[in-house]
Amino acid sequence: MPAQVNHSFLPNCEQWFFDHPRFGTIPCQRVVAHRDVAAGEELTMDYEYDPYNCPDWFVEALARFAESATDDELDQMNPKYDRFVRAECGRDEHRRFVFQKFD
Repeated sequence: MPAQVNHSFLPNCEQWFFDHPRFGTIPCQRVVAHRDVAAGEELTMDYEYDPYNCPDWFVEALARFAESATDDELDQMNPKYDRFVRAECGRDEHRRFVFQKFD
């Protein structure tokens, strides 16, 4: 299924892992319950790449998203992208960054 699920910074699915007794860890998809996915709607998930070690298309997509996103959309975005968005995309004014603890 992962080959059939496209990336989004505001996904409608999430990845989880099932520990199979014979085959080990198996990545799976499930629909996130916080919003209905309409029949025929594209399934999307966050690929969760490290923005400093990822394919070029992902960095470009993250920069485009950060430049056009509202504060509400940035609040819904995975917190792991905060440092990149703040440093590389000039979104210092976003309130979540004030108290963000970085690794």
